[in-house]
Amino acid sequence: MKKMQTKRLSLLLCLCLLASLFTFPQAAFAIETDIAQLDASAEDGAGTKTVLYNDGTLIMNIAPEYQEAAAFEHGGVRSEYSAYTFSAGMSELGIVEKETSSEEKAEDAEKEDETLEGTEASQGEGYTAVPWGLARNSSIPEIEGSSNPMDFEITEQINVSAIGSTTLNVTPIVISNNGNPDSLNIDSITATAGENWTLVPASTDFDALENDARQISLSAAGVDLSTGAYTDAGKVSASSSKQISMTGKTGLVTEAITGETVASVVVTVSPSLETSWEDATDATIVAMVEAADAGQIDLSDFWNVGDEREVMLSAMAAGTVAEAHDAQTVTMVLLNDGGRTLADGNECNFVVGLKDVLNTGGIPNEEVTTVGGWGASTRRAWCNNEFYNAIPDSLRPIFKQFYNPTSEGQGSSAIVETLDYFTLPSASEVLTEITAAFSGEGSILEYYANGYGVKYCAGSPLWYWLRSPDVAGYYYVHVYYPGYSEPGDEIGPGGISPHGCI
Repeated sequence: MKKMQTKRLSLLLCLCLLASLFTFPQAAFAIETDIAQLDASAEDGAGTKTVLYNDGTLIMNIAPEYQEAAAFEHGGVRSEYSAYTFSAGMSELGIVEKETSSEEKAEDAEKEDETLEGTEASQGEGYTAVPWGLARNSSIPEIEGSSNPMDFEITEQINVSAIGSTTLNVTPIVISNNGNPDSLNIDSITATAGENWTLVPASTDFDALENDARQISLSAAGVDLSTGAYTDAGKVSASSSKQISMTGKTGLVTEAITGETVASVVVTVSPSLETSWEDATDATIVAMVEAADAGQIDLSDFWNVGDEREVMLSAMAAGTVAEAHDAQTVTMVLLNDGGRTLADGNECNFVVGLKDVLNTGGIPNEEVTTVGGWGASTRRAWCNNEFYNAIPDSLRPIFKQFYNPTSEGQGSSAIVETLDYFTLPSASEVLTEITAAFSGEGSILEYYANGYGVKYCAGSPLWYWLRSPDVAGYYYVHVYYPGYSEPGDEIGPGGISPHGCI
């Protein structure tokens, strides 16, 4: 079975830790994270590109020596863009390195808590600058199949400080999804030591270290980053944020260290395409069905019989049938994996139908006869017009015409086929034992075979109509909620629960 080639955008966001360490008489330690300096000059960055590959991966600023291997790994190059560059302009913390009075100490402590200003994107020769987040203000190349670029932010700075302690007070990383994509994966958070520094386990006895040992520990959400990446941050849904707590330790220093990178924190994110029948957007559902129709994916890799989705139906006026229906939200359930033949001769992906019945009841045929069977009934015309058009425009394209077998009515066991977008179920599709109708009107649908043949209206079980004419040829058949069928009185409105094929 073919897997879906999801369009994924992996953005590597580098955060550098900038340290200022002070003693005399106590150690005041401050770390500020900022965007990693990318090789932005024309000389240093020659040949560096941003590349979108055929599997949907976007790699920002990939150096020439890695481009060939990446193209092989990701199925070839789809598009190439110019590199993106950042530089940092950092103001200094105004902390002095001398014995100070208590008043001066208080003033210094207040300065320690100040947020550094001046981080900005800059443009080098031959490069385009974009703001923080790599994807804001439409500056990033649009990804095929997406109407908007990714829009997210990660905290620009992490403030870390300690006075007279090896334990650092660290502000958290905040990852915000500004609305695109629907869900943003936080794939990993990793840390590496800067030059002349060592990233060590959080269990290190920092109090026992010699002064100026240049060792530091960093943890994300309690996970020691010296042992590997933190990968359990999860997802950030649209228009929401997630906060990742950070902690750290270091030893005491005897000399001030300013403007030195002591560690780098790398946050990797990617868009998460919601693909479930329940939660995916209508546009995603349509795209997935189209991909399945083209043989690119198998929907059963993503969806299962019994999966449910809420759908808002528009109002349906009386006309073809006597009853009208108000606009209402219904639950559409996957009834069967394949099993029906579409008008183009291919097997459907799934049979999809109402879990329960509509709010207003009706009858199979306003003519009160089985002459002509399902093909001549007013309910069939209603299913293929009023009900079909009540499906939202954004979801309607997934439903296909399919061959629908039913006995021809008037007591005949002959099976005839109609081409329908929607139909009422038959006795053969709902029941394991058939007494009131003829067999051959399709095979039992897996959802009903699993024991879910009872349907509800306003919270109470209700009998519902089938499209099957009864064996005597006078009435259509209905299902009582305990799960057996009987011929029905045509003048009695009962539950209506159509299904179709995608």
